Amino acid sequence: MAKKIVVIGAGIIGASIAYHLSANGADVTVIEKSAPASGATAKSFAWINAHFAETDEFFALRMASIAAWHTLEKEIDHADFKVRWGGSLGWGDNTEDQTEQIQVLGNLGYRVEMINPAEFSTLEPALRPPDGTCLHALDEGAIDPVRATRALLQAAAGLGARIVYGCSIKHLLMQNNRITGVATPFGEIAADEVVVAAGVWSQGLVADAGVGLPMDNSYSIIVRTTPAEPLISRVILSPDVHFRQDLDGAVIFAESFSGGEIGDDPSKTATRILKLLQHRVPGLRRTGIENIFVGNRPIPADGFPVIGRASGTQGLYLASMHSGITLAPIVGKLASQEIMSDRQSDLLAPYRLSRFQ
Repeated sequence: MAKKIVVIGAGIIGASIAYHLSANGADVTVIEKSAPASGATAKSFAWINAHFAETDEFFALRMASIAAWHTLEKEIDHADFKVRWGGSLGWGDNTEDQTEQIQVLGNLGYRVEMINPAEFSTLEPALRPPDGTCLHALDEGAIDPVRATRALLQAAAGLGARIVYGCSIKHLLMQNNRITGVATPFGEIAADEVVVAAGVWSQGLVADAGVGLPMDNSYSIIVRTTPAEPLISRVILSPDVHFRQDLDGAVIFAESFSGGEIGDDPSKTATRILKLLQHRVPGLRRTGIENIFVGNRPIPADGFPVIGRASGTQGLYLASMHSGITLAPIVGKLASQEIMSDRQSDLLAPYRLSRFQ
């Protein structure tokens, strides 16, 4: 009999776990209180990279996920699940920091190089080049996170998963320190295991079951322009604005890839940053703002993911993290293997909830 799994959350992490569980033969139900990718996923810069990995273990996990993106892209084979590979170009005010970063990444085996303004202009002719050198990371990419999540959920549904939208979770069902399912406004759903991948709502959900999930969430702003002609081929990390262009022509931008400060008025903040973008890319001077995304990003207290079962509570699997777009394929793959086989992944070992206890 197939293992019954309830996945709470239809963001990109929940979608990836649901897809991989379904591919492994599980009986999967995804519960989402709103719409697919309506939480942090939609507010993400969606840059796939291992650029800023604070530890060797986290670098290894992110590199494994970049490889998994290539595999999953072929597996899903959907028009909305296409990564725009091409790398990134970044520079700042401190050349020494750049030199140190390229040495650190190079020593880890990351494909990076330093290029001059002329080389920059060859790669990105529509952009104003930096005054000095910049770092070119070759193997990074970006994706439309909402479309990618919908494609993953569609693939999971094709494998038999049930996707339920507009259904909130009242609380987790518990018996003798074991999670046995979920209670919704429409009734109870029994499960052999419940996966909580609900972003900023995860902390409250598991707290009701007596599980502490330390989080340090933060608000940020990401802006999307109206579609423009193809001008930008890579992720661009300039000192004052970070930006990239989706395959549909929209440009995604913010003061920082992690979002940046919202300010007192999100509209004024977005307009101010748009002017910075238009200075960097003169061809966007007639392009306007289509959407402003103000989001609360789920960030575990120490900045690293929380992935795995909660010790002392059976039947509960946690998947909470920042960098969810980069990590989605590998987390989906490895989490599903752990849930279905009970074998523990070495790559996920540093990210158990037990480190906070």
